Amino acid sequence: MTRLNVDTELADRTSRGAARRWQSIAVTTGVLAALLAPTTAFGYAAPASTGEYGQPGYTENDTSEYLRTDGVDFREVVQVLRPTEVPVPPGYSFASDIEEFVSGVGGEPAVIQVTAIRGIYAGWAACAWKADWLAARFAGDEPRSAAAVAVLREVSSWPLVGQTDGGGIRQQHRKVAEAAERGDVTVVGDDIRSNCPRHLIRKSR
Repeated sequence: MTRLNVDTELADRTSRGAARRWQSIAVTTGVLAALLAPTTAFGYAAPASTGEYGQPGYTENDTSEYLRTDGVDFREVVQVLRPTEVPVPPGYSFASDIEEFVSGVGGEPAVIQVTAIRGIYAGWAACAWKADWLAARFAGDEPRSAAAVAVLREVSSWPLVGQTDGGGIRQQHRKVAEAAERGDVTVVGDDIRSNCPRHLIRKSR
């Protein structure tokens, strides 16, 4: 198995389809992605679990397990990894994000760490709160807008955001929160269009 290290500064814009978008988010969250040898041989389809873990000093001290994105149960594993400690807006579901993520990377011969997937969930939740703030702002719903701002202020301090910040992510979350506090729909909308799933991008237009 070969591991290809990736530069965490290369993923600020994601406009080339689902696969490119989630590859960019993976880079943004400090994921180590790697090409793998084929995981099917003699009719055997490999599971997502590799039994291999990150080594301190080699993967930014992330010792969580590497998962095969082309594993036969990758979708189920991604669903199970959903962090219950991450708040989401009322009525929001991760289901659409999971579908887009799996369709973008599932089936490709690569690996991604457990912590990275959980960090991506945190990014989806942050996106949902940005979109909720924007919708509330356009609707003139001040209580809903204020509730979203209160959460956006906390995003940069979420443990999963800190664990997967490959450089500048928490700073960007703080920038967006400050923009929401002052009512700047342009900054928040631009961030959603650059960094968030397609259904939330559509909501921000």
